[in-house]
Amino acid sequence: MISILTATYNRSELLSRLYNSLINQTNYNFEWIIVDDGSDDDTEQKVENFIRLAKFNIKYIKQLNQGKHAAINKASEYINGEYVVLIDSDDELIPNAISIIKDKIENTIINCELKDNIKDIVGFNFRCLDPDGDFLGENLTYNKAIVSNPINMMSIQSSDSSYVFKAHQFKLNKFPLISNERFFPELYIWNKISDCGNIKYFLDTPICIVHYQQEGLSSNFIKLLKMSPLGFKMYYKDMITRDPCYMNKIKYCLRIIQCYYFSIGR
Repeated sequence: MISILTATYNRSELLSRLYNSLINQTNYNFEWIIVDDGSDDDTEQKVENFIRLAKFNIKYIKQLNQGKHAAINKASEYINGEYVVLIDSDDELIPNAISIIKDKIENTIINCELKDNIKDIVGFNFRCLDPDGDFLGENLTYNKAIVSNPINMMSIQSSDSSYVFKAHQFKLNKFPLISNERFFPELYIWNKISDCGNIKYFLDTPICIVHYQQEGLSSNFIKLLKMSPLGFKMYYKDMITRDPCYMNKIKYCLRIIQCYYFSIGR
């Protein structure tokens, strides 16, 4: 079974789009775990209606506002599936997304039993589409999946994509929680999981549609940096040790200096 994790905050109307995309799946072998990060809109009432009507299991957990990363940590405590996929509250799955994920996992298991060991594969990566149906980033034509890790793939596919991880590894690698900070870069955890094994990248296979919001996390980087400098500092220090590109190492050093500046007085 697939566990779909969604952290949400005051996005009641947007959740309906995601819910409808789950209702339209061709395979219902999944659960949807929603962690409400302290919403004060009608999210709870909306989700109660989802639960009443849905053909799949929905778990709803509400916590005090602590940030998306803390909500994801909380969601990991309720996972029953063998694999986990994170879907933001403003995005949606394409109708056959769950079937695609299942097929890729099952084919990988069969091939690994013949050639290698499935334990070496800790996750899968799929492409995202924009609302017009075009790939985020470049159109990449690869006949075969690439077995790699997030750092090595940055030079090939740098746009947002969708990860599916083994639930066991996901539960073991939780986001660090820092007092008074509401954000932590997700790539930090994806890198930690990839330390435990390889990730299989399907560069020609989409599973979700991304709808960027004007007030969303992706569009407010400097604001995030100012609000969570200690978390970003931890992330950039880790990236310096991982990224082989010296130009990138210089950029990370400059970001660390920014983090030190923004952390003064915290």
